[in-house]
Amino acid sequence: MASFRRYLANDSISGKLLTLLISVTVSLVLIACGALTITTYLISKEYNITQPLHQIEALFGNPVLITYLLESPETSKPFLANLSSLTSLQSLNILDANKTSLLSYQNTESQPELSTEQSQLAVYLPQKKQTVTLVLAAKPSLSNVLVLAIHIAILAIIATAGLICILAIRRVKHIIIHPILHLIEQAHTISDYDNYNVRATKFNNDEIGILATSFNKMLNKVQARDQQLINAKDQAEKASQQAQTLALETQRTNKKLALEVQVRTHIEQKLTDLKKYLSDIIDSMPSALIAIEQSQHIQQWNKQASTLFGITESDACGKSVYGVITCLKKHQDTISKALALNQAQTIEKVAIKHPSQEVHYFDIVVYPLTYSASANNSSKKGAVIRLDDITQRLFIEEAIVQNEKMISVGGLAAGMAHEINNPLGGIVHNAQNIQRRLSPSLIKNQELAARLHIDIQSLNQYLEERGISRFLNNIQDAGQRASKIVNNMLQFSRRSNRVLQPTQLNTLITRTLEIAHSDLAIKQSIELNTIKIRTYFDPLLDKVPCISNEIEQVLLNLIKNAAYAIHQRSSPLTEGLINIKTERKEQQALIIVEDNGVGMTADVRTRIFEPFFTTKEVGSGTGLGLSVSYFIITNNHKGQMQVRSTPTEGTRFTISLPLAASIAA
Repeated sequence: MASFRRYLANDSISGKLLTLLISVTVSLVLIACGALTITTYLISKEYNITQPLHQIEALFGNPVLITYLLESPETSKPFLANLSSLTSLQSLNILDANKTSLLSYQNTESQPELSTEQSQLAVYLPQKKQTVTLVLAAKPSLSNVLVLAIHIAILAIIATAGLICILAIRRVKHIIIHPILHLIEQAHTISDYDNYNVRATKFNNDEIGILATSFNKMLNKVQARDQQLINAKDQAEKASQQAQTLALETQRTNKKLALEVQVRTHIEQKLTDLKKYLSDIIDSMPSALIAIEQSQHIQQWNKQASTLFGITESDACGKSVYGVITCLKKHQDTISKALALNQAQTIEKVAIKHPSQEVHYFDIVVYPLTYSASANNSSKKGAVIRLDDITQRLFIEEAIVQNEKMISVGGLAAGMAHEINNPLGGIVHNAQNIQRRLSPSLIKNQELAARLHIDIQSLNQYLEERGISRFLNNIQDAGQRASKIVNNMLQFSRRSNRVLQPTQLNTLITRTLEIAHSDLAIKQSIELNTIKIRTYFDPLLDKVPCISNEIEQVLLNLIKNAAYAIHQRSSPLTEGLINIKTERKEQQALIIVEDNGVGMTADVRTRIFEPFFTTKEVGSGTGLGLSVSYFIITNNHKGQMQVRSTPTEGTRFTISLPLAASIAA
């Protein structure tokens, strides 16, 4: 289909029109033939289909024939079989006055019809002096004359349509194709021979005629413009002669100035290259460098500073450093001290908000500077402020500390899990046994109750009304919850040996969101429009090797925590948002979960991956969710899990998964 469309698009206009006319003609012929066939079928069904039945009635209306058939039933069946092969007779049944069958015949050689025509005929037999009833059934059929008429009508429709199509094609060629070919011929004449004197003939007052008129107007304008160019060329030649005369006069003067200009240009080029070289060195520094005067106004502003603060060098130079970088106001004494004592000063861990609204941490070093003024060769004082981004270093340090905590807690968790698991299993098992021993459906319980003359149904009713059954269920549920915590602790302390499978992250996240929507708190928040979950998927992201159920566990935990943080806002003025984004960064697949909840302080952020640490109320959380999630990402998937949070603004979790990963056995 696509190749036919390309062929049709590249075909000539005449070919396209021919294809259109043939398509329309064939469609009309098919519609007309279909309508004729359906109409004929409906008419013939109403008027012609019963004709064979009337002929058979006339044949069997003879009393002599019926008497013969009744007296010789053995010889009548071959006769009826031969008659069925020559006519459309399907069945024959002769009944007496009491509706008793005297003779019955059924044509078994022909295929059964979906519909048959039946008729009843009363015939008086003089020889037997009785009246019998003939029940006849015949196959419906059409008249051969009618079928022939249909074929002739269809051929006439096709012939008429073909003639109309041929006449239409000839007319279209005369009205449309011929004027277009004429325009093409004139265009070739102009392009091949540069002959702008030719004009197109207007055949009709239709769109092609309008096109021919516009074509002629365009040729008139082109011809007029060529004449203008010729006149302009003549004027330019005259001006060129005058310019040559003036050039000879100024050439002598230029030679005298050439040497002086050459020397000055060489010196200026050297100075420009040196300035650019020094500027490139400063701009290539990974740190933000800001040179200030003794009055603490900015003199130099490198490229990294522009990136950090979102201010260009032209906007920053000449202004007070505290007016441009407001966060340095509280460190003004340290900068003034460096200028006064001519000693380098250091300011550590200064928080600066990036133009992307992310908070970065910097170490600031103020270097005193003494330089010479070119005017009077006097010395001036200033300083160079260097800002080093240590955000990544702090994250690495936090990760190292967190990893050490994970190793320590992992051993503790394994020991605790093994110690708790044995008595916990006994509690759950005994609770199940108590329920089984009290069940009235067990035969042994029934036998023992009967032997002790105890009504086990009454006993169970007593246990139910006193709440003992509920207590047993609570014991079992609590034991299962504790068992789940123990299993999480064991998983936390045990290295996984499961194989990573290539998984489409976008599909996995969609499935996790469906699970999250079943959570009552999240479902109610979505239905009340207090929380809105938005996804931004990278459609080009390749399949990522991972353990899908573990990644679902991590994402579900992050979504629940985000919903909880949104609900904790004291006075929400904006709609609660949870943004989930996937993207590829080099050889890493990133999953970003971001919310606009209450956020976290720095102290809380450094401890959120610790087991049993939680900011929720007692009974609302175990404190294992994020610690297990961190373990799943870093240990089982060899990835990274980072968090950035600003109080009252929100939290952002970033999960990095390698695209080519494996789990050691």
